[in-house]
Amino acid sequence: MKRDILTGMMRKLPVPNPTNDQMQHISQLASSYFDLMKQTELQCPDRDNTARSILLQIDAEVLRLYNLPPQMERSLLDLFEGHQRSGVPFHFDRYYPEGYEPCFSLHEYLSQSYQSSTAGALRSHKKSGAPKELLDALHCAIDSFGSEE
Repeated sequence: MKRDILTGMMRKLPVPNPTNDQMQHISQLASSYFDLMKQTELQCPDRDNTARSILLQIDAEVLRLYNLPPQMERSLLDLFEGHQRSGVPFHFDRYYPEGYEPCFSLHEYLSQSYQSSTAGALRSHKKSGAPKELLDALHCAIDSFGSEE
């Protein structure tokens, strides 16, 4: 009957009070994860990447219920860094990429708005070179200024 957490400590632990919508969203994510893991026709890397993404979303939504400050949430998640998550048949040993230092909640980090605002995402949206019309206009201006000298 030994316990690591005493009864008095258990009573002091905060327990979130989720809304029905929040519970439904987490339940849908969990169902999606289990449905995906039942599918054997998907190639393993695709299935594993999607499954890992869903687990990250579930964890982010549960952590969101606790409304921890981003630094505290990050400290909590960093405790798991380098340890393979048990019970999953794919690589899952961290929440943030190796070497990632900014301190955002997992929910914010996974959000589409954050992912589309990173330097890499902005760089991938940038077109290579200026439009042909702009280049033609600049060449015309250079030729005009050059002929007056």
